[in-house]
Amino acid sequence: MSKFSGVTQLARTETGDPKKKAFSGRVTFRGLTKSQLSQIRVIPESGSCLIEPYNKSYDQVDGLWVMGTQGNEWFKIPDHSEAWVGEEPAKFEGTAHLRSLKIYYRSSPILHFVGAMRNGLKNPGWVSDSGSTKSPLSAPW
Repeated sequence: MSKFSGVTQLARTETGDPKKKAFSGRVTFRGLTKSQLSQIRVIPESGSCLIEPYNKSYDQVDGLWVMGTQGNEWFKIPDHSEAWVGEEPAKFEGTAHLRSLKIYYRSSPILHFVGAMRNGLKNPGWVSDSGSTKSPLSAPW
């Protein structure tokens, strides 16, 4: 980030696109119906606009909005983490299922260490849309 003329700007690549974070979150959707996918929105790391997902993988992800969550919660996928929605992957560390929607995740040991040091998030999970876990984009429903 740089400040010139009092305006904060994101660093940009030579093509003018915002730079991508090297270790941002990743999510893979597999085996979900169109109806299930229509109730989920991907929150990109850039915070530009919500993405209606397909059965595929998405990089540069901050998290997910899922219709019907308790209160105003969203599923945060921290940097150095990966989540799978739908079919169970071969290797995962934990689950964060919501009713019939199956969510599996895995995090890097780096996130566990940093999370412990800062008393912060150590794994992907459901978080409140406020304070330090405020989503960059509002829920679409």
